[in-house]
Amino acid sequence: SCPRASNERRNIFIFLVVMNNNSGDGGRGIDPPRLTVENGNGECSLVLSKLIIDAKIKSFIAETSYTMTFKNNLGKILSGQLILPLPETAVVCGFATEVYGPGTPLVSAVPIEKEAAAVVFDQNVKDHKPAALVEKVEGNLFKNKIYPIHANSTITIRVIFTSEIPISTSDSQFGLFTIPLCTSPTSPLDTFQLNLEVHQSLFSPPQIVESPVDVVFDNNTSTTKPPRGVFTASHTKNNIVLRKPTIIKVPALQKNKEGSGSTAATSEVYVEVGKQPLNEDEDHLLGKKKRNSDDTEALDHFFLVNDFVRVEEEERCKNKPGEVVEYNRIGIVYDASNSRARTDRNRELDVIRRVVNQEFKSKKSLSIDLLIIRNVVEEIQTFMNESSLMDALKHMVFDGATAIEQVKTPATRGEEKYGFWFIITDGFGSVDAKRPLDVDLVAPAIVLSSESANNTRVLQSLANKTNGRYYNLLTDTNDTTTIASQIQQILSGGTSSFKFLRLEYDQSEVEQVFPNNPTEILPSDKPGQYNRFTICGILKSRTATIKIHYGYSVQNPLKTTTVLLSQNNTTNFSGNENKRNKKTDTSLIARYWAQQKVNELEMNGAPKKSIVKLGQRYNFVTSGTSLLVLQTLDEYLKHNIVPNPTSQPQIAADIQKRIAADAEGEQKRIAAKLSSIEQLWKKTYFTRFEEQYPVAQTQAQTQHYYNVTPGCSIGAITDANFYPIGSNNSSSYSYERECDRSIPRRLEFVGARCRQLLATPLNSVAPSDKIDLGLDEKGTIQLKPWSPDVTYIKELKQKINVEEKYKLYLHVKQDWSNSPAFYLDVSNVFFGLGNKELGLRILSNLYEMELDNVQLLRVIGYKLETEGELEEAKKVFERVLNLQKSEPQSFRDYGNILSRLDRYEEALTYLWQVVTGKWSPSYEEIELTALVEISRILTSIQKSSNNSNLVTLPTGFDVNRWNRDVRCDLRISMAWDTDSTDIDLHVIEPSGEECYFGHNITKRGGCLSRDFRAGYGPEEYTVVKGEAGTYRIRAKYFASRRQDLLGGTTILVNVFLNYGRENEERQLLTLRLAKNQDIVDVGSVELVKERRNVYVGNMEVEESKEEEEEKEGEEEEEGKRRKKRKRGRKGQKKRKEEEKRRKMNNDGFFVG
Repeated sequence: SCPRASNERRNIFIFLVVMNNNSGDGGRGIDPPRLTVENGNGECSLVLSKLIIDAKIKSFIAETSYTMTFKNNLGKILSGQLILPLPETAVVCGFATEVYGPGTPLVSAVPIEKEAAAVVFDQNVKDHKPAALVEKVEGNLFKNKIYPIHANSTITIRVIFTSEIPISTSDSQFGLFTIPLCTSPTSPLDTFQLNLEVHQSLFSPPQIVESPVDVVFDNNTSTTKPPRGVFTASHTKNNIVLRKPTIIKVPALQKNKEGSGSTAATSEVYVEVGKQPLNEDEDHLLGKKKRNSDDTEALDHFFLVNDFVRVEEEERCKNKPGEVVEYNRIGIVYDASNSRARTDRNRELDVIRRVVNQEFKSKKSLSIDLLIIRNVVEEIQTFMNESSLMDALKHMVFDGATAIEQVKTPATRGEEKYGFWFIITDGFGSVDAKRPLDVDLVAPAIVLSSESANNTRVLQSLANKTNGRYYNLLTDTNDTTTIASQIQQILSGGTSSFKFLRLEYDQSEVEQVFPNNPTEILPSDKPGQYNRFTICGILKSRTATIKIHYGYSVQNPLKTTTVLLSQNNTTNFSGNENKRNKKTDTSLIARYWAQQKVNELEMNGAPKKSIVKLGQRYNFVTSGTSLLVLQTLDEYLKHNIVPNPTSQPQIAADIQKRIAADAEGEQKRIAAKLSSIEQLWKKTYFTRFEEQYPVAQTQAQTQHYYNVTPGCSIGAITDANFYPIGSNNSSSYSYERECDRSIPRRLEFVGARCRQLLATPLNSVAPSDKIDLGLDEKGTIQLKPWSPDVTYIKELKQKINVEEKYKLYLHVKQDWSNSPAFYLDVSNVFFGLGNKELGLRILSNLYEMELDNVQLLRVIGYKLETEGELEEAKKVFERVLNLQKSEPQSFRDYGNILSRLDRYEEALTYLWQVVTGKWSPSYEEIELTALVEISRILTSIQKSSNNSNLVTLPTGFDVNRWNRDVRCDLRISMAWDTDSTDIDLHVIEPSGEECYFGHNITKRGGCLSRDFRAGYGPEEYTVVKGEAGTYRIRAKYFASRRQDLLGGTTILVNVFLNYGRENEERQLLTLRLAKNQDIVDVGSVELVKERRNVYVGNMEVEESKEEEEEKEGEEEEEGKRRKKRKRGRKGQKKRKEEEKRRKMNNDGFFVG
């Protein structure tokens, strides 16, 4: 059986979930690795049959490898995502899997830019080719995707990560390394193997505190100089249940005698050779090494210093910095998003209660402001007593996404200053995941988190910047009374936390040392205990001295540690040394340094390019770098990726010979594609927008040729922008404006009268001229509100008022919290009631279900657009574009939302990318839809004579080549959010004729675009000259071929009346189709023809409805007469042929 997964946002679909902090007391056991798939009825986990754990511990750094074998007994090929518990400080630096099939050697991943990796992986899945991906989501959350997982077979996966080992809270002489995995008695492992290796400079053996298997350390090496013991332990066991975690005590510090019989800890110093970092102007080429002038690889000496600091409580009391600030107001920022709905909040509420209680006792008057974060930051609520505040917090409603980036805390309220702020959150935002919490506080921030997954660095940084304190209440071993007391000490002493303050060194000897910002040093639980503080950097000279200053004030350090560094003491800290240059390919210290630098860059909002370089150079996952595994040489060549030379040496060697930048080849590809698209565009345009009229071409006008000035803006353009050919303006492009080609004239016959229509491209007439093609239609659009036939919707409709409906929703949500359709359906109910606030809050829960899930983000974006929240929809579609650049729909959605915001220049750029981009064959002809939308934008620009609306066209875009008049009576466009899915658009015209993929052109001229059987559509219906009456719109869920079998898709329907005209009307609808072969009525459009308006220049021709009906009747009678005459001619011809045969003899000759 496949157990349903937890519905917590941080656990569902997430590859490397922070489940344990490796805290000083060892932590509790947690679930083993899980490989999750969709079996059609929900998420389930494949069976873990074999687990091998290899851990190498050096100083306080552990490099751990999990090699996992899973069984797929579901009988079908699937794609899956891996869930694996990691320590809070973990960084993924290795990944491998069996891309050549079960039982084949593992292939290691290579680091490439995150967006490029996502594009390559998605393309491989669409092409049914093996691939695997590891990417960072946010904070310390990572995601893994694997394809394929073969039916009735196994798959082996290896993940390697580094993490820091915390000092034991009970004895600071030891670090505590924990592997916190436990398995259920009902799911024993076929094989479990544990391999441990501890490199110990203190030559003291590590101690096994707890383990599910019997392991004993052996000292393999004791003769190295200087003394370094290497202790190993290994054990293998079959058919085992892991009933308890593995906990190892590693000697952490050495004490030297001080005066007066006291002892002090000595600093631990390591120097190791590693890859030299790249300069800002150097690009990283995978498989190529940065080299010196003598062709040797460029290396640097990296150092790491562990300094052991003891913070005594009596010293804190004697050195209180600053004065106590008087205040009568405090603030609380409280995360009430859906991601915290199942958080155990008892400890956080108790800490708040104790602190607030003491504050009310010590103040004559006190106000507490509560700022609640959900999908928006809500209005401040003020409380004047403890009981009302705690009652509000206890009964807090947790619903909606986390708009943490919107938090803005006031420095004052009225004339009152804030004494301090409580910040209660996990530090993760879901509405705008790329913008972290960055509150500009004057008062100290007491940051509390109660989740297993936290954005620790952001929360710690916020506390440090404000001279506050960060507490992870899930891992902090102190009781709430002690924590509350510590907080009171901070508040009573102003900025009283003991910190690392600054470094002092000669910049010619040492560079790029991290951390370089003040960092809090927490006091030990027991007197006399030490905390470890670590710095790392690059040693440029043979020797150097660095001073580490601690205390409360930067100007007056309380404690200083002096450390001597020397390249002569270079050690093989990483092991497995390279014989040629005495270093490993990736030095652990160099990688640790790179990780610390990335942390600083991410916190400071540095350009992504710098982060990508570090991830690629030192082989680990960052916010800009992912790990990717591919299978064949062609795949690597196609995407300009060099594989790991260790696991795929031949492919790596071949690519080094063949890979090269081919800008000229790319230009040739674009030119060839545009040539093909142009022919298809001409044919499609004629069919959909011209062939519906009887057309007669007139005599060509006198030809005039013009050149367009380079960089010329298009908008309310005048002849001043053009220069005759033959002029001395040599910098101009030679685009032709030829009247008989780009400005065709045509005649439309309506009854006995004919009208001349000028189908003119952009800028061929003055802005004051009104040119309209077709009819001035009036009508109504009636889209049927989506109301699924499910129990919870029926129950909601029975409730009378909004409050009762919302209360019922909160109750029902507990059973449906894993269902995206639930939130979409219920949000529709509240939108329908006109309550946009609750509708948006309920819809925003989709953000929380899975971070950076493109399908869910598209659902949100479509619904926001439907409800008129265009700016918010733009943010969502921009996020989708950054995540999924392999799909033209991402560019189209973003371009169209920009167009709706009248940001035409940007919109044209992204829609033109749809036309020129290199896409999968499943998206073929989406370029035609983009060209229709481009032409409509150009028409919108033409209508405006305001020079402020001038725009610059995208590079390579030729107005005369691509712009067409696409104005029409009715346009219906339908797209969907699910890839590899076939949704069919059906339109039933007033005559009863149905336009669909099997009959895509109607007698009246209605035309349907290509039938998209994969991808996201769109399918669109257009009719230039519609007939009066009702058009019925239907959608059919024909098929889905998604490998994860999510089931169901969300559809966005756009309906336009008078598309591209000044009186254009538009309505949108989102609806959900749950299963194959579902067909639903989307709505209807009523066309009423009251008059015809045609403009040529400034001349208007107007025809009444009665005249039109009379002429249509005349045309119908004339048609009947033509058919009768045609039948007569056919009969006469048949009689002549029969007479001719009678005159022939048997030999076939005519007689006489």
